[in-house]
Amino acid sequence: MKHLLEIIKQNGYEPYRCSVIFENQNASTKEQNKYIIEKYNCIFTNGNESNGTFYYQPNYSENDFSTMRVGGLATYYIKDKDFKNAIVWGLYEYGKPPTLIIPKLNIETLEILSPQTKIDLVLQKYEHHFIFDNLFTDYIFQIKKP
Repeated sequence: MKHLLEIIKQNGYEPYRCSVIFENQNASTKEQNKYIIEKYNCIFTNGNESNGTFYYQPNYSENDFSTMRVGGLATYYIKDKDFKNAIVWGLYEYGKPPTLIIPKLNIETLEILSPQTKIDLVLQKYEHHFIFDNLFTDYIFQIKKP
């Protein structure tokens, strides 16, 4: 079975990291932003290279999630540089591995479970092609805690 991330990429989605530019950022963050903008073909969603609010850089390390780097908490999968149906994979709950964050899945369960536990159980129970096909639908995933 192919992993959901492989299926997402095979369907034309490209990985990006979101970064933010503020005038009052510390020197290290400013240098990271400057380096990234010079090296990569970034997408600016508001503003421009000198005063843009958000920019998205091509993701050079998809599975490296860290608070120590710019945009290190999540990977945005974007198709045709259009953010309408972006898919976000990253850190969601403390102490747990990265998972699907956006879009939010409709998950029905009888037990009270944390949001990430629900998503992880869907990823374990359902075929990943089926999950991909229903990411932007009203399908209700039904799960029971094992």
